[in-house]
Amino acid sequence: MPEPDYARIAYEAYAANQPWHVSPDGTRGRAGLMPWEMLPQGLRDAWQVAIDAVLNALRPEDAY
Repeated sequence: MPEPDYARIAYEAYAANQPWHVSPDGTRGRAGLMPWEMLPQGLRDAWQVAIDAVLNALRPEDAY
């Protein structure tokens, strides 16, 4: 089974808990955050690096 996309999960959880969150139908509210698919690759990469750092801190045996 492939590993979950933790960066996307984290971003979507963050976006859903902001007052300007992305609604479930993909529309943006007041000053909304873009849906994951519309984020520039650099921002998606930044979320991935952040999630990797958190997971490596929680699972030091998996750190590289």
